[in-house]
Amino acid sequence: MPRHTTPRHGDFLLTPTRHNMTHTPLLHPFPQGRQTLTACAADIQAHVASHPEMTEGEAYGKMYGVLTVETSDGQRGYLAAHSGLLGGRNDWQFFVPPVFDAQQSDGYFKTNEREISGLNREIAALLSSTERTEALRQLEETKALADATLSQERQAVKQRKAHRDALRREQPQADDAMRQALIRESQHDKAQLRRMTKAAEAAIAAKQAVVTAIDDRIAALKRERHERSDSLQRWLFTQYRMLNARGEQRDLIEIFRHATATLPPAGSGDCCAPKLLQYAFAHAMCPLALTEFWLGAPPPGEVRRHMQFYPPCRSKCRPILQFMLQGLDAPLPGTEDVMQDGSDSVGNDTTSTVSLAAQLQIVYEDSHMVVVSKPSGMLSVPGKDRHESVESIVRQRYAIADDTPVIVHRLDMDTSGLLVVALTREAHKALQQQFLAHTVSKRYIALLEGVPQKDDSSPHVTWHSPTTGTITLPLRPDLDDRPRQLVDFAHGKPAQSRFCLLRVIDGRQLIALTPVTGRTHQLRMHCAHQLGLNCPIVGDRLYGSGAALTPDLPQRLCLHADMLTLRHPATGKIITFKSKKVKG
Repeated sequence: MPRHTTPRHGDFLLTPTRHNMTHTPLLHPFPQGRQTLTACAADIQAHVASHPEMTEGEAYGKMYGVLTVETSDGQRGYLAAHSGLLGGRNDWQFFVPPVFDAQQSDGYFKTNEREISGLNREIAALLSSTERTEALRQLEETKALADATLSQERQAVKQRKAHRDALRREQPQADDAMRQALIRESQHDKAQLRRMTKAAEAAIAAKQAVVTAIDDRIAALKRERHERSDSLQRWLFTQYRMLNARGEQRDLIEIFRHATATLPPAGSGDCCAPKLLQYAFAHAMCPLALTEFWLGAPPPGEVRRHMQFYPPCRSKCRPILQFMLQGLDAPLPGTEDVMQDGSDSVGNDTTSTVSLAAQLQIVYEDSHMVVVSKPSGMLSVPGKDRHESVESIVRQRYAIADDTPVIVHRLDMDTSGLLVVALTREAHKALQQQFLAHTVSKRYIALLEGVPQKDDSSPHVTWHSPTTGTITLPLRPDLDDRPRQLVDFAHGKPAQSRFCLLRVIDGRQLIALTPVTGRTHQLRMHCAHQLGLNCPIVGDRLYGSGAALTPDLPQRLCLHADMLTLRHPATGKIITFKSKKVKG
């Protein structure tokens, strides 16, 4: 495989080539001599738009991928891929094929899938069957009749007992015959109630047995379905034999067992990046740069923008790419984010940890707490890579033991600004209680990619004035692509943010944001999501374009925690801290 230098990710320029590429399978020439990822993505968009049958039946858009490559004889061009199925198919001639084709109608996977679907239908039929409905009806009727009969009998027994008790009070000197008669009547009532209870239980048990027999059949079918589904999924994972740059092979179960000690998530291996790299390695092509981009409307709850570039997903692709990229002479542009370790957010920071530590400013300090201004790119707490974090720096600077808790709240790695850190156990407890009680006030300043329009806002944005409002969108983690978040009205946690529009700068909105709740990526999602302000924060690579503020500045998220108000943990005095200058 030819060696290559690392080009710049994005609109990097490749050396022109005069080689004829018609004989190389699925290797497309650069469109009109424009040798950039953006031009290749536009070429794919045009191809999809000219073939409407490709997206027929698609409810929303899809992720597509571009891999620029060089062949063993020096040809250069690009490969194209789509995630999953496109229009229900995976055999479109323009795109690289799947790593494993599970869509063959007479193949092992589809045959077993149909049989499992047959189990689903059988289960559904039994659940809604007349037999089960009638059995349940008879069971409920029997229970109701038994309850009514026994209740009536208990009431009668209670009344007869009250009568006997009254006779005993009125005739305390009653003869022995009368006392024995009262005792026999009491014993008869108790025996009769026991017989009626036992008969009712037997009647209910008989009806319950009919229902149980049907439900046992359903449970057995569900167990069979689970076992067969699990076995089929495991078989499928073993069919994905992934290649790496060394020519080694490993199936998905092996890859994930080594990387995460878990089974692969469903759909692993069908994303764009693994498909592109698999095709390149199988055809002795050297990958030069990789990117994925979205075409079409976003899925429900997600922030995906048409023709915007995104890094490969982390949950499904990260372990696969870590294996597939082994053996390359240089890191592959476009895979930096997914290959990173230890971050609580996806970033693109290239600043060394030493220089980041130097940028950590002390805004306030005493013997109880310290307030710092964190630079963008620094973690709040140590990650897997053990890079310096706010916590590690504070512990070292103030000689705090590892068993003394110090962190009471966090900022995303990409977010800069004010962070309060406790220096004693007592201060930590007092500050933590304030955060739990939501009595700490935080304000952020952000620069948005556009200007929010009140007339176009969703019902989940309440405008209190022409410049102020509240965003209410529930959030939950995207389990397939952490740390991304989703809007989920069924399962998401309540999340609310207040905003105030400050001023427009070169077509971008400067905005003040106050989180009422503290969900992960709450402000970023509330700004970017189409049901929120629909304007991502400048520099947001997860939910926006990720573009730098200006071409001459490094990429960073333009979100800064500039104000923090809390009660001092020792004195009880309310203090407001401000950070006017954005650092990092």
